[in-house]
Amino acid sequence: MLFLVTLIIGYIIWWLFALRRGQTPAKQLLGIRVFRTDGRQSDWGWTFIREFLIKLVVFELAVDTVTFGVGSIVDVLWPFWYKDRQALHDKIMKTVVVDDREFRLGVGSGN
Repeated sequence: MLFLVTLIIGYIIWWLFALRRGQTPAKQLLGIRVFRTDGRQSDWGWTFIREFLIKLVVFELAVDTVTFGVGSIVDVLWPFWYKDRQALHDKIMKTVVVDDREFRLGVGSGN
């Protein structure tokens, strides 16, 4: 039980530190990050709003309740046919997911 609690607390701490850089732990592992469409890096607050309020509360709870899960499916598939490769929650938050390697090399940061 202690191992499980420690694992959960560690994940939450990792999640909070990763949000500062516009990443969730999964995005960090995949080497991608979130940027605003105006070129600024998504900070802790912006990423928190994107991940929790828009993706979780709006799409996964509210929209899915009304559409019986179709809303999240459309949200996930939207980047496949939208020219800027943005999901619906990215359109709402005016964000885009980019390759983290480009950011670290200075290509995606406007330098």
